[in-house]
Amino acid sequence: MRCHPHASPALTAHRCYAFPSTTSPPPPGSLCAAGRSPAWHRRHRADLAGGAALPRPRGRRAGHARRSGCGPARGDELVLHGYTHLDSAAPEGSLRARFLRGVYTQREGEFAALTAAEARMRIELGLAWFRARGWEPSGFVPPAWLLGQGSREALAGYGFSYTTTFTRFHLLPERGSVFAPSLVYAARNRAGRLFSPLAASMAARALAGSPLMRLSLHPPDLRHPRLMAHARHIVARALETRAAVTKAECAQRLRQLHPGAVRPGAR
Repeated sequence: MRCHPHASPALTAHRCYAFPSTTSPPPPGSLCAAGRSPAWHRRHRADLAGGAALPRPRGRRAGHARRSGCGPARGDELVLHGYTHLDSAAPEGSLRARFLRGVYTQREGEFAALTAAEARMRIELGLAWFRARGWEPSGFVPPAWLLGQGSREALAGYGFSYTTTFTRFHLLPERGSVFAPSLVYAARNRAGRLFSPLAASMAARALAGSPLMRLSLHPPDLRHPRLMAHARHIVARALETRAAVTKAECAQRLRQLHPGAVRPGAR
Protein backbone atom coordinates (compact mmCIF):
# COMPACT_ATOMS: atom_id res chain seq x y z
CA MET A 1 0.00 0.00 0.00
CA ARG A 2 0.91 3.64 -0.03
CA CYS A 3 0.07 6.04 2.75
CA HIS A 4 -2.81 8.45 2.84
CA PRO A 5 -2.03 12.21 2.76
CA HIS A 6 0.54 13.24 5.31
CA ALA A 7 -1.97 15.13 7.43
CA SER A 8 -3.72 11.86 8.33
CA PRO A 9 -3.15 10.43 11.80
CA ALA A 10 -1.17 7.23 11.83
CA LEU A 11 -1.98 3.60 12.57
CA THR A 12 0.90 1.21 13.17
CA ALA A 13 0.48 -2.56 13.09
CA HIS A 14 3.12 -4.52 14.95
CA ARG A 15 3.93 -8.14 14.39
CA CYS A 16 6.57 -10.21 16.14
CA TYR A 17 9.09 -12.10 14.04
CA ALA A 18 11.41 -14.80 15.36
CA PHE A 19 13.76 -16.43 12.88
CA PRO A 20 15.53 -19.75 13.48
CA SER A 21 18.45 -21.12 11.49
CA THR A 22 16.21 -22.89 8.97
CA THR A 23 16.05 -21.44 5.48
CA SER A 24 12.89 -23.27 4.39
CA PRO A 25 10.11 -20.91 3.29
CA PRO A 26 6.62 -21.37 4.70
CA PRO A 27 4.00 -23.13 2.60
CA PRO A 28 1.96 -20.89 0.28
CA GLY A 29 -0.75 -18.97 2.10
CA SER A 30 0.68 -19.66 5.54
CA LEU A 31 0.51 -17.01 8.21
CA CYS A 32 3.38 -14.58 8.54
CA ALA A 33 4.95 -13.89 11.91
CA ALA A 34 2.22 -12.87 14.32
CA GLY A 35 -0.39 -14.29 12.05
CA ARG A 36 -1.31 -11.76 9.47
CA SER A 37 -1.06 -13.24 6.04
CA PRO A 38 -0.29 -10.95 3.08
CA ALA A 39 -3.95 -11.33 2.05
CA TRP A 40 -5.07 -10.09 5.49
CA HIS A 41 -3.00 -6.93 5.07
CA ARG A 42 -4.18 -6.34 1.54
CA ARG A 43 -7.78 -6.59 2.72
CA HIS A 44 -7.18 -3.92 5.32
CA ARG A 45 -4.74 -1.74 3.36
CA ALA A 46 -2.00 -2.32 5.90
CA ASP A 47 0.74 -4.04 3.92
CA LEU A 48 3.51 -1.98 5.51
CA ALA A 49 3.92 -3.47 8.96
CA GLY A 50 6.78 -3.68 11.39
CA GLY A 51 8.45 -7.00 12.05
CA ALA A 52 10.31 -7.43 15.33
CA ALA A 53 13.19 -9.86 14.87
CA LEU A 54 14.32 -12.01 17.77
CA PRO A 55 17.73 -13.60 17.02
CA ARG A 56 17.87 -16.19 19.84
CA PRO A 57 14.38 -17.12 21.04
CA ARG A 58 14.22 -19.22 24.22
CA GLY A 59 11.58 -21.28 25.95
CA ARG A 60 8.12 -21.24 24.38
CA ARG A 61 9.22 -18.41 22.11
CA ALA A 62 11.42 -20.91 20.28
CA GLY A 63 8.26 -22.75 19.28
CA HIS A 64 7.03 -19.67 17.42
CA ALA A 65 10.37 -19.16 15.67
CA ARG A 66 10.43 -19.82 11.97
CA ARG A 67 11.40 -18.12 8.74
CA SER A 68 8.47 -16.14 7.48
CA GLY A 69 7.65 -15.25 3.90
CA CYS A 70 7.60 -11.62 5.03
CA GLY A 71 10.61 -9.36 5.17
CA PRO A 72 12.43 -6.40 3.58
CA ALA A 73 11.80 -7.70 0.06
CA ARG A 74 8.05 -7.23 0.65
CA GLY A 75 8.48 -3.72 1.97
CA ASP A 76 8.09 -4.78 5.57
CA GLU A 77 10.02 -2.97 8.28
CA LEU A 78 12.29 -4.97 10.57
CA VAL A 79 12.93 -4.09 14.21
CA LEU A 80 15.35 -5.52 16.76
CA HIS A 81 13.25 -7.16 19.48
CA GLY A 82 15.88 -8.09 22.06
CA TYR A 83 18.05 -11.17 21.88
CA THR A 84 16.50 -14.01 23.91
CA HIS A 85 13.15 -12.59 25.13
CA LEU A 86 14.00 -13.87 28.62
CA ASP A 87 14.47 -11.77 31.76
CA SER A 88 17.51 -13.42 33.36
CA ALA A 89 18.34 -10.63 35.82
CA ALA A 90 17.84 -11.15 39.54
CA PRO A 91 14.39 -10.20 40.93
CA GLU A 92 14.69 -6.79 42.57
CA GLY A 93 13.09 -3.37 42.73
CA SER A 94 9.63 -2.30 43.82
CA LEU A 95 6.65 -4.61 44.22
CA ARG A 96 5.25 -3.16 41.00
CA ALA A 97 8.47 -3.92 39.12
CA ARG A 98 8.57 -7.46 40.49
CA PHE A 99 4.95 -8.00 39.51
CA LEU A 100 5.50 -6.72 35.97
CA ARG A 101 8.64 -8.78 35.46
CA GLY A 102 7.70 -12.00 37.21
CA VAL A 103 3.92 -12.30 36.99
CA TYR A 104 2.38 -10.05 34.36
CA THR A 105 5.00 -10.68 31.67
CA GLN A 106 6.14 -14.10 32.98
CA ARG A 107 9.85 -13.21 32.91
CA GLU A 108 9.88 -12.13 29.26
CA GLY A 109 11.11 -8.57 29.86
CA GLU A 110 14.71 -9.19 28.81
CA PHE A 111 15.71 -5.49 28.97
CA ALA A 112 13.83 -4.62 32.16
CA ALA A 113 16.75 -4.77 34.61
CA LEU A 114 19.99 -4.94 32.60
CA THR A 115 22.92 -2.64 33.17
CA ALA A 116 23.86 -0.40 30.25
CA ALA A 117 26.86 -2.62 29.49
CA GLU A 118 24.74 -5.79 29.47
CA ALA A 119 22.13 -4.15 27.28
CA ARG A 120 24.77 -2.95 24.79
CA MET A 121 26.22 -6.45 24.54
CA ARG A 122 22.84 -7.95 23.66
CA ILE A 123 21.98 -5.15 21.24
CA GLU A 124 25.32 -5.61 19.47
CA LEU A 125 24.80 -9.38 19.23
CA GLY A 126 21.39 -8.75 17.72
CA LEU A 127 22.72 -6.20 15.26
CA ALA A 128 25.47 -8.59 14.21
CA TRP A 129 22.76 -11.17 13.47
CA PHE A 130 20.95 -8.59 11.32
CA ARG A 131 24.07 -7.55 9.44
CA ALA A 132 24.95 -11.14 8.64
CA ARG A 133 21.70 -11.20 6.66
CA GLY A 134 22.19 -7.80 5.04
CA TRP A 135 19.38 -6.23 7.05
CA GLU A 136 19.20 -2.92 8.86
CA PRO A 137 16.68 -2.51 11.71
CA SER A 138 14.95 0.84 11.94
CA GLY A 139 14.13 0.66 15.63
CA PHE A 140 14.25 -1.30 18.85
CA VAL A 141 11.23 -2.78 20.68
CA PRO A 142 12.10 -4.30 24.07
CA PRO A 143 10.51 -7.67 24.89
CA ALA A 144 7.31 -7.23 26.93
CA TRP A 145 7.79 -3.45 26.37
CA LEU A 146 9.87 -3.30 29.58
CA LEU A 147 12.84 -0.95 29.25
CA GLY A 148 14.97 -0.27 32.31
CA GLN A 149 17.19 2.74 32.84
CA GLY A 150 20.37 0.92 31.85
CA SER A 151 18.76 -0.25 28.62
CA ARG A 152 17.51 3.27 27.87
CA GLU A 153 21.05 4.58 28.19
CA ALA A 154 22.36 1.79 25.96
CA LEU A 155 20.12 2.66 23.00
CA ALA A 156 22.09 5.79 22.15
CA GLY A 157 24.57 5.48 19.33
CA TYR A 158 23.05 2.62 17.35
CA GLY A 159 21.09 4.64 14.81
CA PHE A 160 17.63 3.54 15.92
CA SER A 161 14.95 6.09 15.05
CA TYR A 162 12.54 4.96 17.78
CA THR A 163 11.73 2.56 20.57
CA THR A 164 8.37 1.76 22.15
CA THR A 165 7.08 0.88 25.58
CA PHE A 166 3.54 -0.26 26.31
CA THR A 167 2.18 3.27 26.71
CA ARG A 168 4.54 5.47 24.70
CA PHE A 169 6.22 5.82 21.30
CA HIS A 170 9.76 7.17 21.91
CA LEU A 171 11.73 9.07 19.29
CA LEU A 172 15.48 8.44 19.15
CA PRO A 173 18.02 9.83 19.68
CA GLU A 174 16.20 12.88 21.05
CA ARG A 175 14.16 10.74 23.52
CA GLY A 176 10.94 12.69 23.20
CA SER A 177 7.81 10.55 23.25
CA VAL A 178 4.10 10.46 22.48
CA PHE A 179 1.44 8.88 24.67
CA ALA A 180 0.12 5.98 22.57
CA PRO A 181 -0.93 2.89 24.54
CA SER A 182 -0.86 -0.21 22.38
CA LEU A 183 -4.08 -2.07 21.68
CA VAL A 184 -3.26 -5.64 22.65
CA TYR A 185 -4.95 -8.95 23.42
CA ALA A 186 -4.48 -11.36 26.31
CA ALA A 187 -4.78 -14.78 24.70
CA ARG A 188 -3.17 -16.89 27.43
CA ASN A 189 -6.28 -17.40 29.54
CA ARG A 190 -10.05 -17.41 29.14
CA ALA A 191 -10.64 -14.22 31.11
CA GLY A 192 -8.07 -12.37 29.02
CA ARG A 193 -9.62 -13.59 25.78
CA LEU A 194 -13.03 -12.45 27.00
CA PHE A 195 -12.16 -9.01 28.35
CA SER A 196 -9.15 -7.84 26.32
CA PRO A 197 -11.22 -7.15 23.16
CA LEU A 198 -13.50 -4.93 25.28
CA ALA A 199 -10.47 -3.10 26.64
CA ALA A 200 -9.03 -2.71 23.12
CA SER A 201 -12.31 -1.23 21.85
CA MET A 202 -12.43 1.24 24.74
CA ALA A 203 -8.81 2.24 24.14
CA ALA A 204 -9.46 2.73 20.43
CA ARG A 205 -12.33 5.10 21.20
CA ALA A 206 -10.23 6.99 23.75
CA LEU A 207 -7.43 7.42 21.19
CA ALA A 208 -9.73 8.63 18.41
CA GLY A 209 -8.26 12.13 18.45
CA SER A 210 -4.63 11.18 19.02
CA PRO A 211 -1.94 11.38 16.33
CA LEU A 212 -1.08 7.70 16.75
CA MET A 213 -2.92 4.44 17.36
CA ARG A 214 -0.93 1.23 17.83
CA LEU A 215 -2.16 -2.34 17.41
CA SER A 216 -0.01 -5.29 18.46
CA LEU A 217 -0.65 -8.93 17.61
CA HIS A 218 1.36 -11.84 18.99
CA PRO A 219 1.59 -15.52 17.99
CA PRO A 220 -0.86 -16.85 20.65
CA ASP A 221 -3.56 -14.49 19.31
CA LEU A 222 -3.68 -16.47 16.06
CA ARG A 223 -5.21 -19.51 17.65
CA HIS A 224 -8.36 -17.59 18.55
CA PRO A 225 -10.57 -16.55 15.62
CA ARG A 226 -12.61 -14.21 17.83
CA LEU A 227 -9.52 -12.15 18.66
CA MET A 228 -8.45 -12.00 15.03
CA ALA A 229 -11.95 -10.97 13.93
CA HIS A 230 -11.91 -8.21 16.51
CA ALA A 231 -8.49 -7.02 15.30
CA ARG A 232 -9.80 -6.87 11.73
CA HIS A 233 -12.72 -4.77 12.91
CA ILE A 234 -10.42 -2.38 14.81
CA VAL A 235 -8.15 -1.96 11.79
CA ALA A 236 -11.04 -1.44 9.36
CA ARG A 237 -12.59 1.24 11.58
CA ALA A 238 -9.27 2.98 12.18
CA LEU A 239 -8.42 3.12 8.49
CA GLU A 240 -11.56 5.13 7.80
CA THR A 241 -9.73 8.17 9.21
CA ARG A 242 -6.09 7.08 9.57
CA ALA A 243 -3.18 6.03 7.39
CA ALA A 244 -1.44 2.70 7.97
CA VAL A 245 2.30 3.32 8.29
CA THR A 246 5.40 1.58 9.53
CA LYS A 247 6.88 2.71 12.81
CA ALA A 248 9.78 4.40 11.02
CA GLU A 249 7.30 6.41 8.96
CA CYS A 250 5.39 7.19 12.13
CA ALA A 251 8.52 8.54 13.78
CA GLN A 252 9.15 10.79 10.78
CA ARG A 253 5.57 12.09 10.79
CA LEU A 254 5.63 12.81 14.51
CA ARG A 255 8.78 14.88 14.09
CA GLN A 256 7.43 16.80 11.11
CA LEU A 257 3.68 17.09 11.66
CA HIS A 258 2.95 16.67 15.35
CA PRO A 259 5.90 18.16 17.27
CA GLY A 260 3.52 19.56 19.88
CA ALA A 261 2.45 16.03 20.85
CA VAL A 262 6.02 14.95 21.58
CA ARG A 263 6.85 15.22 25.27
CA PRO A 264 10.57 15.67 26.05
CA GLY A 265 12.13 12.97 28.22
CA ALA A 266 8.89 11.17 29.07
CA ARG A 267 9.02 7.51 30.00
